[in-house]
This record gives sequence, C-alpha cells and structure tokens, in this order.
Amino acid sequence: MPTFVVLGGSGFMGKVIVRDLYESDKNNQIVIADYNLDAAKKLAFSYNSSRVKAIFADVTDIKKTAKLLKNASVVINSVQYELNLNVMKTALLAKVHYLDLGGLFHVTRKQLRLHPKFKKANLLAILGMGAAPGLTNVMAKYGSEMLDKVHEVKIRIGGKDFTQTTTKSNKKTNKKTADSHLMFSYSPQTILEEHTYRPMVFTHGKFVEVAPRSGKEAINFPKPVGKRTAIYTLHSEVATLPLTLKNKGVKEVSFKISFPDEFEQKLDELIDSGLASRKKIKIGNKEIVPFNFLVKMLNNLPKSDVCPDDVEIIRVELIGKKNRKRADLIIDAWFRSNRKWCVGAGDIDTAAPPSIVAQMVAKNKIKQRGCLAPESCVDANELFNELKKRGMKLRVNITTFK
Repeated sequence: MPTFVVLGGSGFMGKVIVRDLYESDKNNQIVIADYNLDAAKKLAFSYNSSRVKAIFADVTDIKKTAKLLKNASVVINSVQYELNLNVMKTALLAKVHYLDLGGLFHVTRKQLRLHPKFKKANLLAILGMGAAPGLTNVMAKYGSEMLDKVHEVKIRIGGKDFTQTTTKSNKKTNKKTADSHLMFSYSPQTILEEHTYRPMVFTHGKFVEVAPRSGKEAINFPKPVGKRTAIYTLHSEVATLPLTLKNKGVKEVSFKISFPDEFEQKLDELIDSGLASRKKIKIGNKEIVPFNFLVKMLNNLPKSDVCPDDVEIIRVELIGKKNRKRADLIIDAWFRSNRKWCVGAGDIDTAAPPSIVAQMVAKNKIKQRGCLAPESCVDANELFNELKKRGMKLRVNITTFK
C-alpha cells in the first residue's frame, strides 16, 4: 500500500491534499507531518481511520526528518517554499520521491540545480505541482502540442466569490454570515511576497523584472467570473516554460492573477501603509520587521465558519502558428468550491493536482527521473481526467487567422 507523507499537512493546502489522498483511494496511507503537532493530531483524529496518522516534523532538521520519510512512497511538500531545498535534501537522504507546490521563481531555479543528484539516485522531484504553478504548466504544454510554433504563453487566473451573497440572503434563517476580514485561500506570507517581490516575465527571449502589482489588465473570463483585473505577481511558471517550450520558439511568457476586489483593496492598503516593509523599525526598546509582524497577525486572524461558495478559472493562452497561419489557442479550466469538504475553488485546484500526481508517481506511471517541471513529465490527459472527477470543466478553443 502506498504511503504519502504530507509535510505541513495541517496547513492551508496540506489539509486539503490529505483529504484528497484519503478520498481518492482506500489503499492510501497518509502521514500528516507538521511542526504544529497538536493541529496535525486534531486533523488525523477527525478521520477516525488507521490510514491517517500524525507526527511531528521540523524540516530544518534534515537528518531527523529523513528518518520520518524512510518508508514513504512520495513526500508532498506543502510547507513555506523557502524551505523547499531543505526538504529536497531530506528526500534525497531518505531516497523518496518528492513533489512541491512551487518555489516562487527564484527558489525553483535553485531547485533545478539538484537535477543530477536526483537522477543519479533514481528519484523524481516534481517542482511546482499545484494549480499555478502545476496545472498551468501542464495546460501550456498540452496546448503547445496543438500548434507548430508558440510565440507567447499568457497565464491568467480569475475568480468570483458568491459566499457573502449567499449568506446575506439567509439572514432570516439565522445562519451565520461570511466574515468581512481578509480571507486567504493560501499562505498569507506567500500572497504578500507575490505582491511585494518584483515579478519576473520572459520577454523578447529574456527574463526581465517588472514592478510589483504592475501590468494591470482587464480580462474577460467566461461566466460566471466575467471581467476581472489581473496584475503581475512573481510565479514559477515563468522560470520553466521558456526552457521546456524553447523548441517551439517561445519568446514571451507571463503570469497575472486577479484576486477579489475587496481583498485586493485591503491588501493594497496594508502594503502601501508600510506594513509589508522588510526594514527594521524600533518600537520602544525593541526592533521588529513590519513584514514579519503583519504575517503573524494575518496568520492569527479568526477563520470563517462559513463554507466558501466560489468559482476560479485558470486560463492559459498560447499565441503561435499552425499550418503557417497565426493561431490563438485558449484553454480554460473551471473549478467550483466543494461544499462537502467546505473548501474553496482555489483549494481544490491547488490541492488536487499534487494528490493526483503523487499517486501517479507511487504507481510508477511517471518514468522520468531527476528534478523536473510538471510540463516535462506529467501526462495531461490523465491529470485532466482525474480533475474532471473532482468537478473541473475544461474548454479548449483555437482560432486561426488568414
């Protein structure tokens, strides 16, 4: 029976990965490994199953963590991305296949340097196998195979939240309403870093930095999302797609995302007020880093007990040529929140792909070895078929010009 160790298994994404692993195959054994042992035990206890157990893990201690991974089929890393290299070294020491949710471009590039070591150890490390990066990479590769040449890859993400609309209409029934505070679909630290670090784009065949929160673009997503405004943020797809699609002639790769208007406004206010600054300030006799303080505060915000009701659309657009004519290809993937699990659309599209692909690795369906981006080793059709079982809708539209 395959055993999956989910590091950070009681965190934002980890707990949904655990749920998907548990629900998708009755033979799966799942270990929730977390620094917060109490949270891990509480989550494991909720399953009331011998297939799920909790253990303490401090990923900064490579040797001790390696001992925890010894009998695992795959380790799924859902801790903060800056610890990815630590966990990869741990996987090498434990001789276990590895998978993570992304390295925010710069860490991903460092991770790729471990390719020779993983290949020599006959191990596979898949770098960035969530929604974005992850599904987006596979969609881009899938689309590229329908074209003869690809000049540009544009990745865009937008969503619409119906939660407050739904709960407000239920006031007469005394049901609880959605909270108005900032609601984070994944790590507040990562979202803040995506908004404050300088994003990377691949343009004119070169990697270039642009200003944080720049590149505002109005995008018409399919219903029910509609028109959204997206901005550049730092993402890992840009680090690998120019390399893996080089043979297609790609010269432009960019990533933009749209968060809900109210969320974006509140986040902008926090950033513009200086609370995301990394420069130390003195308060009384103590020095603090505002960014660290803000992350701590956001992590301690009360969680809403209202189940999300939202839709997220992941779009990959490729501009290239087919039969010597210009061709525009758009792939849209729809995800809806899961009421049964009480998780949002962004949780499903981020947590389901690593669960699915880790199971593919455990079943030896992926033969490649080394450190690879998802587009280099994950079969698109198998991933799409599994995601459709989880409610994903996929549409491919290609337009050719004379």
